[in-house]
Amino acid sequence: MKKKFFSIIFSVVFIFIIASCSISFFYKWFVYPQSFIVSEIDYKNNIVYIETPTGFIYSFYGADDWLVGDHCSAIMFDNYTKNIIDDKIVSVKYCGF
Repeated sequence: MKKKFFSIIFSVVFIFIIASCSISFFYKWFVYPQSFIVSEIDYKNNIVYIETPTGFIYSFYGADDWLVGDHCSAIMFDNYTKNIIDDKIVSVKYCGF
């Protein structure tokens, strides 16, 4: 009985460790950091438009605490492509000025 119990516990822990390692390994290749400047805010629709130094514009919801000209950094997901146009924002953090 004890052997079976410990076998099940060991199997669950082993599967959890392998799964968590493979998820973090997976995301290392498909996410990247990017810096932005807030270029426009649509308070009516709660949308913030941010622009990269190279001119690409992205948007996200949550216009409450943002001002035009704020600097922010974002974690971007490359959508499994080399084309930057279809990338998506994973998270955004305020960086100051």
